[in-house]
Amino acid sequence: MDFIDIVGTTKLGKQFSNEDLIYPERVYEKNSYIINKHFLRFSANANIAVLTYFNLLSTEIKNIIHITEGKRYKLSNEEIQKYLIGVEI
Repeated sequence: MDFIDIVGTTKLGKQFSNEDLIYPERVYEKNSYIINKHFLRFSANANIAVLTYFNLLSTEIKNIIHITEGKRYKLSNEEIQKYLIGVEI
């Protein structure tokens, strides 16, 4: 049993596909997006709301870069969508 199989059996690992588990940074980015979105919606603290807003803004900028690079390399829209954070297929 390799690392990917072990992580895939955990509570957190079941939320992601095997393709996501191959790239751990994608798992981190998706979790960070989910947590930041939650704190932006439910935080009563203005400092936390501003910080999470800027984190989500950074994610949106990364998505724009992924789209631009995908178009540059002539990837299909479906292929580009795989690289976007916070976008469900």
